[in-house]
Amino acid sequence: MKTTGFGFILLITVLMLISCRQEKAGPEILARVADRVITVNEFIERAEYSFRPDYCREDNYIHRKIILNSLIAEKLLALEAGTENELYRNTEFQQYIRGRQEQVMRQLYYLRQAREKAAAPETAVSQVFQNINREYRLEYYQLPQEQVNPQLLSAMQSDSSRFYQSFRDMTGIQDTIPTRTISFNQPGDADLRQALFHNQVLPGAILGPFPGETGFVMIARVKGWISDISLSETVQADLRAQAREEVLRVNADGVFNSKIADLMRGVTMELNPPVFRRLVQLKGEQYYQSARERKEAFRKKVWGDDQQEMVIDDPLAGLDEILDLPLMNVAGNEWTVAEFEQVLMRHPLVFRKSKMEPEEFAEQLRLAMVDLIQDLYITEDAYRQELDQDPLVRQKTALWQDNMLALYQRNQKLDELGLSHKMNEELIAAHLNPYIRQLQEKYNNQISINTEAFEKIKLTHTDMFVVDSNVPFPVKVPSFPQVTTLSLLDYGSELKK
Repeated sequence: MKTTGFGFILLITVLMLISCRQEKAGPEILARVADRVITVNEFIERAEYSFRPDYCREDNYIHRKIILNSLIAEKLLALEAGTENELYRNTEFQQYIRGRQEQVMRQLYYLRQAREKAAAPETAVSQVFQNINREYRLEYYQLPQEQVNPQLLSAMQSDSSRFYQSFRDMTGIQDTIPTRTISFNQPGDADLRQALFHNQVLPGAILGPFPGETGFVMIARVKGWISDISLSETVQADLRAQAREEVLRVNADGVFNSKIADLMRGVTMELNPPVFRRLVQLKGEQYYQSARERKEAFRKKVWGDDQQEMVIDDPLAGLDEILDLPLMNVAGNEWTVAEFEQVLMRHPLVFRKSKMEPEEFAEQLRLAMVDLIQDLYITEDAYRQELDQDPLVRQKTALWQDNMLALYQRNQKLDELGLSHKMNEELIAAHLNPYIRQLQEKYNNQISINTEAFEKIKLTHTDMFVVDSNVPFPVKVPSFPQVTTLSLLDYGSELKK
């Protein structure tokens, strides 16, 4: 589980806010639907972290009521679907929900084991704050790892001509050297960002080596930087808050890496070379084809165009010839290809590089397998700590399960009426609104709404689609449920606190 990236920072910040709220008074409940709940935070995330349809996109009272009705209707549809149906019995669905649960467990594990234990010393915060507004200009190039040694780096530091001479010797180019700019909010290059923004950096400083392409490392020279010195007090306060968050993240990563080192001590992964080579060939063919094409059939069969992230691979596709062969040995336990593929149903591989050349695929696949094994050990420890019973984990898991069951039930109803699954406002108003009305009446005495909390909610007007980085399932929240355009809240009762 990699803990770098701005998506992960956002995620942990959100988890901390929710977790702290739960520890003090529990999450604020906006509505209860039988044994399900909708929290205020869930309402805001569902409305702001995915695209809303035009009929409820604005932040006005009518549109907010449509949003609440849609989320309540989603729970009603899930209740109607129940557990005795094709979707709920589907192994792929069950493993996806389990994978979603375990992902939140690992994120909460990081929060409890590292983030809550990390500190942000004021001297470190001040150093990052001093640099955070800079846009650095760098000269850089890559060297074979074996050519880099402390003596060379020391010589470059004392004599910048050695930096340029090394580049000329390496490339044969006499005139130009690659340049780039780096700013604080620029994603990627975590080691380089830390070197630039967490330390006192002078013009001409030699930085590196940093990991580059396979077998190569990057060396950089600071040409200089530009920064805006005419910042308002408000902007400076915001930058200092970002600096504090950055120091906390880096220190938490250090605490977490130490924890994981203890957890993984003595654990080895030994690959079976001939089987791994064949797996690389087969997985590579899948990777460089359109992965979406292999997944569309199941996704559309179940919930049409609404679900944007049912991206689990067919575990047996093209692997028949090697399924029963031993792929690797992990801590003394043999894994066949079939067993490995079954695990991927609840934890798809997460590649460290989003784009790679075919010749890199074998190494990147091996690294993704290493990260997978590490995540499994973290998950086991999270289960030992009973994080699966944490209210936050249960809530987030139920969110995805209810969303998918609701979409399944909606589409079953549309099939019954002989209608398309392609949503538009007219179809929803004519055919789904009457059905949702029936469900509101059926479950009326099991619905309660916190109108006081609802009246206080404000939403943004900005369309967002939020994803987390470096996780098996990156989409933050399910797509907005297009199930009703009803705006009346004339059912249920007042939620008693």
